[in-house]
Amino acid sequence: MLIELFEAWSSVWYSLSPFSRFFLLLFVLVRLRSLRTVQNDNSHRKSLALLNHRSANLRQTVVAMFYLFGLTFFLQIPNAFQTQGTAVPLV
Repeated sequence: MLIELFEAWSSVWYSLSPFSRFFLLLFVLVRLRSLRTVQNDNSHRKSLALLNHRSANLRQTVVAMFYLFGLTFFLQIPNAFQTQGTAVPLV
């Protein structure tokens, strides 16, 4: 199992260009370094609170646009039955 995995990755590694190899190594090193550092929970809480606030605003905007679309759609339904030549005034 492990040997097959190594063979699959080695075939991918040798097919990459030197620039792609460098990028992949740099990406792995940065990822490993970020796992090593201790992260501050307070900054995560602030960012989560900000994301929660933004998503609440976006949710309200989406709901308002949905209701506006529904209103305009249903107000235009009577006009769908009017063809050219049968102009009936709506009361």
